Amino acid sequence: QLTYTYVPAKIFDRVQLRLGGGIANVLSTLNFYEAEKIIPSPVVSYNNVVTSQVQLCSGSTAMLVAAPIPNTVINWYTQPAGGTSVFTGNTFTTPALTSATTYYAEAMRNGCIDASARTKVVITVNDLPMAPVITNNSATICQGLIATFAAQTVNGITVNWFAQASGGTPVATGDTFTTPVLNANASFYAEAVNTSGCASAQRTQVNVIVSPAPDMPVLSATAITVKTGQTATISVTNAQAGVTYNWYTQ
Repeated sequence: QLTYTYVPAKIFDRVQLRLGGGIANVLSTLNFYEAEKIIPSPVVSYNNVVTSQVQLCSGSTAMLVAAPIPNTVINWYTQPAGGTSVFTGNTFTTPALTSATTYYAEAMRNGCIDASARTKVVITVNDLPMAPVITNNSATICQGLIATFAAQTVNGITVNWFAQASGGTPVATGDTFTTPVLNANASFYAEAVNTSGCASAQRTQVNVIVSPAPDMPVLSATAITVKTGQTATISVTNAQAGVTYNWYTQ
């Protein structure tokens, strides 16, 4: 028994089997049992890499791309055989996934009922970390100073700090974050990232309240002459409510 596979270079409508050459001198008869059209299975890529294994963060989608095959449509299934396709087309974007899921891509010629073997793609879904817990998420500083915040250390978790509640580029990485010099109220946001590269669904907000510097004191006198044993009284003429004035000899 001999099985021979041939990939035609052009469109064809018939196959001719001829016996000739040296093999004709050896064989007296040739029995032809079956001819079968074999459609290549789809080649599936994720992020431009051919793969059968995909890693996702919980709540994310995956865009699976089957390489185009001329005169062929691609059907996507959740079963290895049978069932109803969940999508038709070369590019399939899954729904948001929260648990491991397997999809199967099948190629079918236009106008034909024959289909290829299905290509299996296993999607592993990784859990999201909890948002960082900040020891003290509010700080009050004087104008022109800095504030420091600390997230509780968790094994396998990296903390990124942002100036935005979502998106953007981290301004710092690490459990401890020191702000730049601040002259106005500001908020920063801490995001946890686990070893799978998954980020927490929410960011933890920290707030910095900047108290304006008080006015420079204006004294009732800048020079006083007294005799030995006498006292002198100097007062702040522009005293502000809520401000404490300290007096120095330097």
